This record gives sequence, C-alpha cells and structure tokens, in this order.
Amino acid sequence: MEITRQLKPVIGAPVQSAAPQRSPREEAARPAAQAPAASGALPLEQVQEALGALPEVDLDKVAAIRDALARGEVSLDPEALSRSMLDFHGGGA
Repeated sequence: MEITRQLKPVIGAPVQSAAPQRSPREEAARPAAQAPAASGALPLEQVQEALGALPEVDLDKVAAIRDALARGEVSLDPEALSRSMLDFHGGGA
C-alpha cells in the first residue's frame, strides 16, 4: 500500500457572482435566520484555501506507526482486521 500526498480536485457547483439587490423594506422583513454572517466569519474561499493547505494524511503519524510495526511493537491480527473492515463496510454477517 502506498500513501501519497496527491490531493483530489474539488468540483463545486457554479457560484453566482452578483447578489440580487434588495430594497431596504425587503431587508427589514428578512427573518433572522437569513441574516448576514457575523463579521468574524471567513468567506468560503478562504476556508477552502486553508483546508487545501492542510495535508490529507498526517505523514509523521504514518511514519511512526510504520516504524512501530517494523520493530514489532504493534501486534496485528489480519483476521480481526479483515472482519472489522467487512463489518464497517456492510459485508459482515
């Protein structure tokens, strides 16, 4: 099994570039649930960029586990592992 740092591209729905203009009366009648986000909220693009900068896999943790397995410090029961995988993915009886 090989673990790489390749990221999968994210394909999102098209984003409308301009918000429709509303009159002050429409703004006042808008329910609180539709109120604009707080000033401390980050735009979606900034959040996506920040998440994209994070590694998908903690490679330091992977290396530590790989080394522990090589030194025999971690026991592995392949039968129990395969049974757990089948149960998790709905293939267990």
